[in-house]
Amino acid sequence: MVDFKKLFNKDFLKGDKPESEITLKGVEKLAEHFKSKYNFIDISIIDENEIANEFEKFFVLFNEFIIANKLQQEIKETKIKDSNEEDTLFLKVKQLNEMYKNKKDKNLLFEEIKPNWKFFTKLLKFNEINQTIIIDLVCKKILKVAKKAKLNFFIWTDSKHYSLVANIESYFLFLDSCSNLFRRWPSKIIISKNMSDKLFKDFQTIVMYSFLQNDVYSCPNFVFSFIDKISALFIKNNYSYKNLMNYLLTFFNTFSKDGYITESVIYGYSQNSRNKFDDFISLYFLPEEFLCLSQFIPVIKPFIDLLEEKGPKDKVEIIKNVIKQYNVRPEIEKMRESHLKILLEFN
Repeated sequence: MVDFKKLFNKDFLKGDKPESEITLKGVEKLAEHFKSKYNFIDISIIDENEIANEFEKFFVLFNEFIIANKLQQEIKETKIKDSNEEDTLFLKVKQLNEMYKNKKDKNLLFEEIKPNWKFFTKLLKFNEINQTIIIDLVCKKILKVAKKAKLNFFIWTDSKHYSLVANIESYFLFLDSCSNLFRRWPSKIIISKNMSDKLFKDFQTIVMYSFLQNDVYSCPNFVFSFIDKISALFIKNNYSYKNLMNYLLTFFNTFSKDGYITESVIYGYSQNSRNKFDDFISLYFLPEEFLCLSQFIPVIKPFIDLLEEKGPKDKVEIIKNVIKQYNVRPEIEKMRESHLKILLEFN
């Protein structure tokens, strides 16, 4: 039995109901638990708000600059040319935010903006470009973190949604239960120009396209389920990077037009939508360890005959087994309950 009120009082849940989301404090405690459970892993929490908030603060000041100088906002669209320009833009934004915070003098700030006017006009299209820039900067931040263990995990958050980046030797796996909605993976700006390289910087990149989640509160549980299952697979494969990746790459075996290694599709909704989630749902041939977490498994039941006819037999058996388990009790529900019970043990 889970005591939701007790978890809420400990600040581990955002509410005292079963559907309450785990707080950042709760996520930090669960990270402690899993680092202790598996002595070969490290978990870092990367908060994209540390980047996003700098842009937000500057954008307010930049608008004031435009108004104070009676400047036109209708400027021809300009684009970020490359990854280095993203870094330069963010550095200047941080510097100007710091300058205003320390000096409290907008006139001095405006004097700094004037010589860089053309450069900062790129931010006038802020709502269109900010997420791409923020995602790229988060990815670069992940690459800079010192790798302390055999398996290194990065929990990517903005305090509302949680996703996971797993570093397995030279591979980076972007795993998100709401993948096609949030698209938290590197943009083409920082992928190798040679598409045949399949590289993110110097690393091989795997992106899970599957959309596994249909509620609004389980994303932290998906993250720790991914960590748990990858760690267990590493043990099962005799702590061998090669064996683990050989297993995963039998499922992640499609080179997408975006430049990533992805799953191969098994089912995606057509235009004949039946509920509010249909636009986002896509199920792929994932390892059973991941696919069993899906909250959409029942939707493929009517298509099992088609899959038996056209799909690889070993993959069809995986799906059948997942459906069988789901009928007993959804795996993600069991994982969530175990996570909440772990949190109850913390003071």
